[in-house]
Amino acid sequence: MRANKKIHILHVVLTLDIGGLESLVMAMSRRIDKKKFTVSVLCLQYVDSQYKNEMERGGIPVYLIKKKGKFDFSFIAKIRKLLKEQQVDVLHSHSGCFFNAALASLFTGVAGVIYTAHGMPVEYGIKASLENAIAACLTTKLVAVSEEIKIHLESCYPFARRKIELIINGVDTEKFKPVSDEGDAASIRKQHGIPLNALVVGSVGRLEPVKNYQMLVRSFALANHNAQKPLHLVFIGDGGEQNTLVNLSRELGLEGNVSFLGMQYNLHLLVPMLDIFVLSSLSEGTSISLLESQSAGIPAVVTNVGGNNKIIEDGYNGFLCEVNDINAMASEIELMAKDDMLRHRMGRSSRHVVEEKFSLKHMMGLYEEHYVALHQSH
Repeated sequence: MRANKKIHILHVVLTLDIGGLESLVMAMSRRIDKKKFTVSVLCLQYVDSQYKNEMERGGIPVYLIKKKGKFDFSFIAKIRKLLKEQQVDVLHSHSGCFFNAALASLFTGVAGVIYTAHGMPVEYGIKASLENAIAACLTTKLVAVSEEIKIHLESCYPFARRKIELIINGVDTEKFKPVSDEGDAASIRKQHGIPLNALVVGSVGRLEPVKNYQMLVRSFALANHNAQKPLHLVFIGDGGEQNTLVNLSRELGLEGNVSFLGMQYNLHLLVPMLDIFVLSSLSEGTSISLLESQSAGIPAVVTNVGGNNKIIEDGYNGFLCEVNDINAMASEIELMAKDDMLRHRMGRSSRHVVEEKFSLKHMMGLYEEHYVALHQSH
C-alpha cells in the first residue's frame, strides 16, 4: 500500500434506513480510521434522505442503484461501473446483497470481497441456494456475527469453511451512554407524550413478524395488570405489523399505555430514556439495538435466540426467556419494574459488559485488519 493511497471500502446494503444492520454500517463508516481508509455506501433498494444527508455531511458518499424488475440485465453492470469509477479496493457486502455484490466484483480490480451475515436466513429455493453457493466461491471472507450464524454458514458452504470467521458486532459506546441528566430524559419523554411517572419498557426495531412483537404486547399486558407502579410500552420503529400491534393493544385494554414513535433518527437520545429494554424476537444475530441499550445502561429482557445469550447473562445484566413464553417474559418485566435496586444494578452491569466485550472500536480493529490484508495481497 502506497503511503499516500488510502484503501477505499464500499459497503453494500439493501437499505439505509432504521434498523440494526443499517445502524452498524453507518457507525462503521463514521468510525473507520480515516488516515488509512476512505469509505462509501451503496444501497440496492432504498435510501432514507435524512440518513443520506447525514452521511454525506460527514464525507461519506451514498449511492443508490435499484434493480428495475426481474430481467434488468444492466443492474450488475451499473454496480460494476461504480466500482471501477470510484476505484473501490474492498467490497464489503451485508445481508441481502451476497450474490449481487460478489458477481459485480468480477473484473473490476477489487482486491477482495467481504460478506457479513447479520442474521439467520430464511429458507431458500433452489435458485437462491445456487446463487449463494456461487457467491461463497467468489467472496474472499465470510463473516458471521454470532456463533449460531457461523455454524449455519459452515453447514451451507463446507467448501468455504476456511473463509468463515466470527466477528461479534460492536456498539459506539461514546454515542450510546447512560443518561447524565434526568432532566434530559424527562424532556424526551414529555416530547413524545410519555408519562413522566411511568416506568418505560421499550424496544427498537422494525415492526415485522420476525420481531414477534405480539409476544411483547401480551407480556406487557400481564405485567401491567400486576404492576405496583404505572408502566408504559414504547415501540421505536415502523413496519407492516404496526396496525396489528395497535389493534392488539386496544383489545388488551392498553390504550394510553402504549406509544408507537415510528422511525426516529436520534436513537442515542431516545434509548437512554427507557427503564427496561425488551426483545421478543424469533431470530437474531447479534442484536445492535440490544447492544445500544446495554451501552446506555438499560437492563434487558430478551428471548434466548441467536447471539442474545452471548450478551445477556441471565440475572446479571438482564433476563433470558424462551420464545413465546409470555408468562416468563411478563414475570421478568414485573420483577425489574418493582425492584429499583435490581434494575439499577443490572443497568451498571449492562454498560460494563459492552465496554468489556462489545465495543465498536474492538470490532472495527478486526475488520480493518482484513481490509489491509486484502489490499496488500492484491
